[in-house]
Amino acid sequence: MVANANTSREQFADEPVESNDDDVGSDKHADAAPPCTTATANSTGKTLAGIIGNVLEWYDFAVFGFLSDVIGGVFFPAHQSGHLAITESFLIFGGAFLMRPLGGLFFGYIGDKYGREKALRISIFLMAFPTFAMGCLPSYENAGAASIVLLIIVRLLQGFSVGGQVRVLSSLRGIR
Repeated sequence: MVANANTSREQFADEPVESNDDDVGSDKHADAAPPCTTATANSTGKTLAGIIGNVLEWYDFAVFGFLSDVIGGVFFPAHQSGHLAITESFLIFGGAFLMRPLGGLFFGYIGDKYGREKALRISIFLMAFPTFAMGCLPSYENAGAASIVLLIIVRLLQGFSVGGQVRVLSSLRGIR
């Protein structure tokens, strides 16, 4: 596509630049940096922030899975037979994955209605809150069955927010 004199270079930043015969062999543009608009830099920053948040969220998931035996010993009764506490811990771990599609639907709606950036901010906050709360949960010895219920709620909220962040982040990159 050939740009006319009334259009700016930024409108065609993704298209190859055609040169006239006068430019052949000249290196007058050799040292010029490619145009970088504020929108491109802003989009890259948002993408980088989203990637960092996503890596931290998956780190949290990996730590929970890796420490399931410890979590099973703290949040479930000690007098259970066999490896039942570890199995219950893995069930809660899997429950977070079941919430991901619901988080994607919810945050997709929020993103459509109020904007993708707002949905991403809410999703990141919703991940930070239950992660902090998990560190404050009482053990089974201190709170009994309430500790199990609180652990389930916290993990479901984490899964919900991860599902939202993955969906919103993947669609945010395509928006200019």
